[in-house]
Amino acid sequence: MKSKKPSMLIWDDDGPDVKRISMEPCDWFSARGMKRIYGRSDVLTSQTFNMDIWRHKSGRIFARF
Repeated sequence: MKSKKPSMLIWDDDGPDVKRISMEPCDWFSARGMKRIYGRSDVLTSQTFNMDIWRHKSGRIFARF
């Protein structure tokens, strides 16, 4: 039995279709004064995927990949 090589699935999604939720790309943001609510780092073969999610006092959510 042959072993499968690791592969990565790439997709493009416009996000949820809910009026009160919208996704807006931004070049950068400062997390100063925000609360970090989630963070994770995955090692995929020789690549590392990092994700941090922050909440602003206004309730807006920011994600950094």
